[in-house]
Amino acid sequence: MAHERGLSEFIYCGFHEDVVPYVSVFDVGFILSDSIETISFAAREMMSMGKPLISSSFSGLKENFIHEINGILINQKDIRSLVSAMKYFLDMDKHELETFSKKAREYAVDHFDIGIQKNRHLLLYNNLLLQNNIGI
Repeated sequence: MAHERGLSEFIYCGFHEDVVPYVSVFDVGFILSDSIETISFAAREMMSMGKPLISSSFSGLKENFIHEINGILINQKDIRSLVSAMKYFLDMDKHELETFSKKAREYAVDHFDIGIQKNRHLLLYNNLLLQNNIGI
């Protein structure tokens, strides 16, 4: 599609089971959905690799990070806010980008670790059972 539009600088790499080698060369991750998206495991995987995000505000995407702490939230289908977010990261000095990257990794570890999620779900279910006077 890019080639059809005369955009020769884009290279489509195809589907890959292991995206770590590709993501490792990014400074910033992009999740720009405006439909058919929930929480995005891709967003969480990039953050676990220390990649801050530029993400659209569609659906559950905004729950993956904290705006201006470890990513930038933009309105879906808003090209101006996308350009502004890209410029924000391009103008950032190395130290500030490192801080964003560190905070992305920390947030992913603190919020998306499977053990933490299992314990939170268990706590939620236990609280619901207690509130409804249901014993196991």
